[in-house]
Amino acid sequence: RAYRDLPSVPSLPAMQDKEGFARDLTTALDEQVPILGAASPRSERRRRVPVWATLLVSVAALALLLAGSFGAGGAAQSGSVGGDGASGGGPVRAVAGKALPRTQFLAESVPQDGSIVATANQLTDELHKMTAKVAGDDAQAKKLAKEAADEMKDSRAKVKAAKEEIAAAEASKAKAENMQREAAAKIAKAKAMLKDSAQSKEHANGVMSKGRTGIADSNELSSSAHALRVKLEREAEEAADLKKKEIDALMGETKYLKGVADGDRQSADAALKSANAKLDSAEDEIEKQKHIYSDAMAKLKKAKASEEAGTADIAKAKDMKESAEHEREVATADKAQGSHALTAGKAAAKKAEEAQERVDEETDKVGALEAQALHKSASHRICVDVPGVRLREASKASGFAPIAVEKDVSTATKCIDWCKQHEECMQVTYSTGNKGCYLFSKATTEAWQWSDSYNASYCADSKEKDHLMNMVKQVFSQKPAISEAVACSWAGDDCSQTKCCNDATCSWDLKDCKGYSCYQQSGGSAQCAETASWSTGTIIGGPRKVREVAKAEDGITVQGTSLFCFMVVNWKGKEGAIANNIKEKQLSIYQCDAHAILSGWETPKTPWSTYINADAFIKHWQQLQESKQYLAHDWVVKVDADTVFFPNMLKMHLAALRTPQGAKVYLKNINYKFHFQGALEVLTREAVDLYFQRGGECAGAGKLLKSHPKAGEDFYMKTCLESIGVDTQEDFSL
Repeated sequence: RAYRDLPSVPSLPAMQDKEGFARDLTTALDEQVPILGAASPRSERRRRVPVWATLLVSVAALALLLAGSFGAGGAAQSGSVGGDGASGGGPVRAVAGKALPRTQFLAESVPQDGSIVATANQLTDELHKMTAKVAGDDAQAKKLAKEAADEMKDSRAKVKAAKEEIAAAEASKAKAENMQREAAAKIAKAKAMLKDSAQSKEHANGVMSKGRTGIADSNELSSSAHALRVKLEREAEEAADLKKKEIDALMGETKYLKGVADGDRQSADAALKSANAKLDSAEDEIEKQKHIYSDAMAKLKKAKASEEAGTADIAKAKDMKESAEHEREVATADKAQGSHALTAGKAAAKKAEEAQERVDEETDKVGALEAQALHKSASHRICVDVPGVRLREASKASGFAPIAVEKDVSTATKCIDWCKQHEECMQVTYSTGNKGCYLFSKATTEAWQWSDSYNASYCADSKEKDHLMNMVKQVFSQKPAISEAVACSWAGDDCSQTKCCNDATCSWDLKDCKGYSCYQQSGGSAQCAETASWSTGTIIGGPRKVREVAKAEDGITVQGTSLFCFMVVNWKGKEGAIANNIKEKQLSIYQCDAHAILSGWETPKTPWSTYINADAFIKHWQQLQESKQYLAHDWVVKVDADTVFFPNMLKMHLAALRTPQGAKVYLKNINYKFHFQGALEVLTREAVDLYFQRGGECAGAGKLLKSHPKAGEDFYMKTCLESIGVDTQEDFSL
């Protein structure tokens, strides 16, 4: 058993009592070393001490007794423990107050003489070997005990795993039983399956009972744990396999039953479908018979109605016959009276003709008098023309209707003559656009619109000629100086006369554009070409210079602020919802003086998200040209559907610009890229007129649309307007 270092033996005062020392040593060993025979509390779990070890220790004690007879003299001479002996076979040493190891004490206590000393040393060596062997045996025993404990722990863990597997098998089995019960509730054929499942359950319970019995035996018989564990694992595996097979069988049978049920359900569905079809057919037949019956009743009713109508017609015919006979009698009577009335009528007609002749004579007299009066008025009146202007209306227009003479104001001259012939007429405006003659009883010198389509006149007594001429001067003093549009040439055209070019090359984002130059060729002709650093001829002209129109000075007629606004809407996109909201709430262009909404469509985009929609908007502008709605207003405004637009605020901006009336102008609306963004495009009516006259040049073959095929409509419109001579004004705050 475990044999550690023996406890120290207390120091002895002397060695005279050899028997007492041996007895004390034996007693100490018996008390402090369990291997000498005393039972240890743990002896039940340890091996017994070999007999030879006990005998060996006893022999060592006897040797000490024998050695004592040789050391008496020395002990007597030493006098005390710790003294040095000079004779008697050698000193016996002990350190007072200090316990020496047992083996060292024994070796130093025995006299160093002959065989007894050798025997003692031999016994001491044997004792050391025995101690080492016992220590090794103890370590081996601990190792074996630990291995046994580990095996027991592993066995218990495996037993626990086996229990868990059995529990899992039970759970799987329960799940399978539940599935089988559900199948049995729907399919009657599953009852036999449930019986087999119950038998399988009993078998599994028997296997589990065996497993539990084996587990109990393993707890009681730890020495056979390994064998039992193997057996339990095998049985658990067999049980699990059996369970799996049973569950697979149950699942297969359930699947089969489900398939049968599905087949039955499909058959039932087919039967139900067939029944429904027959029912539908029967209902159709019933409806058909109902229609036939209804038609028959309708025909019968119609026949009755025809019969009644025929009866009524016969009665009516009789009444008509009787009435005709009565009328014939009356007519015969009236014939005589008619002859008398005819004679009277002829006499009355003759009298009427005579009266009409007298009326015509009187009318002619009145006409002559009216003509004489008009001529008399015209003879002392004078009219002064103010060509090319529409004057403000100082009063409501009057027709100055005639009494008897015919009124003819179909031309400007006839319109002025009609005003001249009426004393009350003071001002005339004639429009060649609608051939309208507008006459006013009051005159004003305020010019409203300068255009060749208008002709105004002042009429008054001849004595007021100077006054009229002063009025004319006042009107013309308001006329703005409008420059004529400059014509330039396109690439490939002869520019020898224009000496300027419309085309330009631009960067991909249209921020930077460089205009073409007009090159004089050696043969005398000149063409617009891209401006190059190398010589392609003599440059006699450059890019078109865009003119910016200055604000009109005080007293000069300015463009009005009447707005015609339009919007192009793709109703299939998000713009449709926005436009409907604008319409519902009467916002944006609905607050302009007039408006129009045109239907658009989705157009492709460039990689930089610009819509390629120039060609589409060319068509939209053509729609406006055909409608002519814009002509009655001063400005044309194109607004995007997703632009938040306030027309009254735009009018404030336009009034501040003081655009000269009649100027062909578009507004630069933003200080970005090419200064004209399509969300809000603002042009004067005159600029739009010029675009409709010459805009086709921009879209012609080899012109602007071809040189910038991926341009947005705003860049195209801006470039085209400048190319045909439209001027600009700037309001980046728009």
